[in-house]
Amino acid sequence: MHEFLVKFVTIYKKHPVWYTILALFITGITAYTILIPLFIFMVYVGIYYLVYLFKTLSYYKTPDFLSVKEKLAEKIVEYNEFDHFMDETRDYIRSKQQELTTGNVRNSTLTVYKNSQLDVYKYIVKYFFRNTKIDESSMQTIEAILQKYNTINQTHEILTDEYNELMEYIQKHMYRGAYIFKSMTMKKLGSRKLPKFEKNYYMWYAFNYTSPTNRKSYSNSIVLDEERLEDFAEFLNNLIAYRKSAKYQRQLMTPRLRESILIRDKYACKSCGISKEKEAHLLLEIDHITPISKGGITIETNLQALCWKCNRTKGAKILIDNTPIPA
Repeated sequence: MHEFLVKFVTIYKKHPVWYTILALFITGITAYTILIPLFIFMVYVGIYYLVYLFKTLSYYKTPDFLSVKEKLAEKIVEYNEFDHFMDETRDYIRSKQQELTTGNVRNSTLTVYKNSQLDVYKYIVKYFFRNTKIDESSMQTIEAILQKYNTINQTHEILTDEYNELMEYIQKHMYRGAYIFKSMTMKKLGSRKLPKFEKNYYMWYAFNYTSPTNRKSYSNSIVLDEERLEDFAEFLNNLIAYRKSAKYQRQLMTPRLRESILIRDKYACKSCGISKEKEAHLLLEIDHITPISKGGITIETNLQALCWKCNRTKGAKILIDNTPIPA
């Protein structure tokens, strides 16, 4: 390589003009064979982009696109209603928890801390319940919270399914350019992301222990999610032996009982008549015909399926032929 460079420099010194012309010629050929095709390609891509852009802008004015936009607008209205409903449900659960218990953190002795790990539900009742003598009203409160847990889970599943179905429809039926300019398309549709669901509505309690010298600190946190709250309700039910007490004994609202009422009522709202056959994602709740607050109990003859809108409207009223009886 060294010898080649020495030889090249020697020859170049003898014929500098010719070698300069040759170098410029080679550079020109290289530029022509590489840059010109690249320029043509870039022009082609630019034209392709502009054609799809103008076609897409025209597509935004078509009945097909406007129909999709209208469907999405309807879903957004439902999302807003559900958002408000979720806020109401969280507030309801917190208010019921406050009725039932006082506080949710206990700074305890080491003995209490250890025992709370061995017998969780007993110590929740002992140190947090306003009335440690569990009665029917306590069971009613737990039942009401369980019902709301179930409603929130159904709401989350419905929102997720409907959103995914709509996005799948958009991807399959829209003009190709609308997919290429996806960001602009979603702005034109007025879309927003699916609301986030944080399970911050669960009842929870904690037993904390700190050593006298502050060198050691422990915490036993108990989150009563759906499964644990059902177990807790069973624990309370056994405490008051309610299932053995009367002919029309009051039963805890379990998923099995909810499902049996829905099957009996053919998955249809007993108030407005809407059913899952007509609306696949219908949210149905189990309502006490005679509300618990007015002496109603949880037996099949006092239960009915209502859509969440009718149930919210009914509230704690007693209805006869869908007409509220004044309190």
